[in-house]
Amino acid sequence: AILAYNTCFADFSYQQSGTGTDDSKGTEPVLEKDNNEFERQDFALTFGCELPNDLSLFVGYKLGQTEIQMGQSQRSFDDGLTKYRTGNATFDSKGPFIGMAYSYPFGRDDKGLKTSQLGVKLAVTKLGADYTQTNTTRIDGVAGDDVDNWLLSGDTFGCTLGVNWTAPIFNKHFSYRVALDYYNYNFDTDSAHVVRNEEALPINILGGGMNYDLKESMYSLQLQLLYQF
Repeated sequence: AILAYNTCFADFSYQQSGTGTDDSKGTEPVLEKDNNEFERQDFALTFGCELPNDLSLFVGYKLGQTEIQMGQSQRSFDDGLTKYRTGNATFDSKGPFIGMAYSYPFGRDDKGLKTSQLGVKLAVTKLGADYTQTNTTRIDGVAGDDVDNWLLSGDTFGCTLGVNWTAPIFNKHFSYRVALDYYNYNFDTDSAHVVRNEEALPINILGGGMNYDLKESMYSLQLQLLYQF
């Protein structure tokens, strides 16, 4: 939802993706089958003001969360045992942003106000990220489950690019906007730990020739309804 008064505006946005799936299947000598499901939620609060020469400045804060449910089964034809592994993971990212936007008018009314406009924007974001994953492994014929928890955190400076089209619907107060945004963040991993079978202390797994990457990439398409007082 966007509220605008004079040359200033406030925007609160919430997006939720539908549940996606990712399936795969292996072959002999180990028969492997994967089944992953995921969903995404995003929140953003933005405040901005128009500047001369069709420019605008905005600041805000954003939060994103991806939840993943993973299932995997492996059957070895050598010993006939089947291993089942399930996992639940959450990827959270949040932080402030600041940006500039430019809008090119396509027509103006008798008062010189824009009727339709094509806009582009660039925002710089400082994000922190946390990734947690709990894995549970069970093997046929073996008593007990093997449980481990993975904890990773990182931060990054990133950019968001966007393009939008705005046009009136009924009168000068009501209009619609179609917006397309893209970002691709590569986080610097600050810490990586694993806790196995509910041990008291986490084990540091960062370094030692192992790399743990946190990456986030997304396209966002929005259709917005605007009312200007």
